[in-house]
Amino acid sequence: LANQTPVLAVAHHLEDQAETFLLRLARGSGVYGLAAMPRAAELDNGGAIFPIRLIRPVLDVPKTDLRAILAAEGWPWVEDPSNHDRSHARIRMRELMSVLSEEGLDPRRLAGTAARMRRARASLEASCDHFFETSATLDPLGFIDLDLAALRRAPDEIALRVLSSAVRGVAGRDYPVRLEKLEACIDSLMSGAGGAVRTLGGCKLQAKRGLLSVFREVASVQEVSPALPSLIWDGRFRLTIAGDLSELSVRKLGRDGLKQGRDTFGKGAFDTVPSAVRRSLPALWRHDELIAVSGVQPRMMTGRSARFEKMEFMFRPGPQILVSPDQRA
Repeated sequence: LANQTPVLAVAHHLEDQAETFLLRLARGSGVYGLAAMPRAAELDNGGAIFPIRLIRPVLDVPKTDLRAILAAEGWPWVEDPSNHDRSHARIRMRELMSVLSEEGLDPRRLAGTAARMRRARASLEASCDHFFETSATLDPLGFIDLDLAALRRAPDEIALRVLSSAVRGVAGRDYPVRLEKLEACIDSLMSGAGGAVRTLGGCKLQAKRGLLSVFREVASVQEVSPALPSLIWDGRFRLTIAGDLSELSVRKLGRDGLKQGRDTFGKGAFDTVPSAVRRSLPALWRHDELIAVSGVQPRMMTGRSARFEKMEFMFRPGPQILVSPDQRA
């Protein structure tokens, strides 16, 4: 979608909401998943700088009413052929609706339950927001420290959501990790079993000195992007690059880049950067030549690299940090 699209309205209706609730229920989702579709949400816009606000203005309107309005106004609509394809779970749920309605589980009642779940979710989100404000630190280098004692004191549901949000933000994920994996990880952390380091959802979790640090897992960083004046990299860093960007690309620092960086910027250049973070940092490359790396003061290199001016970066974990994410089962 174009960056100039500030708001996108979609026609999800009452039956769509009921179907979403049933799909999430079948997957074993908790409160967040059973809240189904929100009336409004911010979309990342494919990593673009400006997000899109997605709205669903007819979420409470039955499909038959929408069709009646369109027919009365003479507005045509398009029927999606996939609406008759039983290979889709949503279609099978739709077929169950008539049976469920006989027992009182009609679309309006299911959608009403989803609305009550959204109220419960709002309360959980407020508690998660408070935890991040009082017991978490978002480091500009792209990792998050959680107060381990506060996490252990928190109710189970809050601890789960906080960890889910932290992992999702540090990994730049569109969706949270599956609930079963999250529960297993939090159980291990709370009991102290399984050692001090774990991996989850593209992140490395390290318990040390009273903190649970959530780092990006180096092996999971695969993104290589052409250098642009402004871009989102790995779903978590906003980069601003100035100068001649021809033949330049952005990818992780990695092992080779770390060696080049020490040779170029000095052996102590990375001393203030936690060792778990160094190789996952965004770095600017011309082919196999390191030009600059986030978190280290770049200095001009020889030859064609001298046309590069600067690279600024900002860790942007996204709305999932201060507003907890939907939890898929």
